[in-house]
Amino acid sequence: MNIFKKIVSSVYSPDFYKTIPESSFGSAIGYFSLLSLFLAVIYLIIAIPTLLQSSNQIEKYITKLVNSYPENLQVLIKDGKVSTNVTEPYYLYSDNGEKIGVLDTKTPYSASKFAEYNVFFWVAKDSAFIKNSSGEVQVEDLSKISNFTLNKEVVNTFRQKIDPYVSYVNPIVCIFSFLGRFMVSFGRLTYLIFFALPILLVLKIMKIGANYKAAYKVGIYAMTLPLIVEIILSFFKFKGFPFMFSLITLAIIILNFALHPKSEINVTTNVPNVPNVQLDQATPTENNIQ
Repeated sequence: MNIFKKIVSSVYSPDFYKTIPESSFGSAIGYFSLLSLFLAVIYLIIAIPTLLQSSNQIEKYITKLVNSYPENLQVLIKDGKVSTNVTEPYYLYSDNGEKIGVLDTKTPYSASKFAEYNVFFWVAKDSAFIKNSSGEVQVEDLSKISNFTLNKEVVNTFRQKIDPYVSYVNPIVCIFSFLGRFMVSFGRLTYLIFFALPILLVLKIMKIGANYKAAYKVGIYAMTLPLIVEIILSFFKFKGFPFMFSLITLAIIILNFALHPKSEINVTTNVPNVPNVQLDQATPTENNIQ
């Protein structure tokens, strides 16, 4: 049975499910490996437009950052002290005209002054004060930097050095997305180590003779549909409902086993071989009795 037929049978095929307890553990793991690989490929194909758009944004951001650096601005750090060649305070603006930072190496830092500047970062005499997303101010010590000069020429040189590597962003993003999706799917085998116990309980309730190993194998195939659903919902940014993955898995198991009488399920039993015994067919009569 090829991978596509097994995917269909793993979603719904009572005849297929009744053979799982007797199937080999290796074939179940092999199927799940191929399934995880197949789903990772499908995920990548569907996600490529979004991934390329995200990585292209990185290149655009770098271009904007380089172009937004003022032509005449020079920031010098010498012996751990910051100085500039412009009149301070000197504001830095985003491409939409919003103030994002200030250079003021002469005014001592104070929370009230930072609030007055209304910026995300303040470069002072020997420190940089940065406001994070939660509004807290983090301090970066610049006094440990010995000598450094930042100007338009340095920025352009840096851009030229990283340009050859920008073209690798797209394939790297695609590779990591593929590997990430594969590991998420294949990692469900670890989850199944624990979830095989509820599966075994359900099989016992349905009077299906099975042990833990059989329940684990059944779970491997029953996770096919919830994995597919999980990938589809990821593109709609919908996380589903609580315990969705587990409930779908159990529903698949119940649906497939409920349609077969328990007498039809292949269950391993230990019945000793009974030798054929031939009985003497001679019937005693009155003449045989002395």
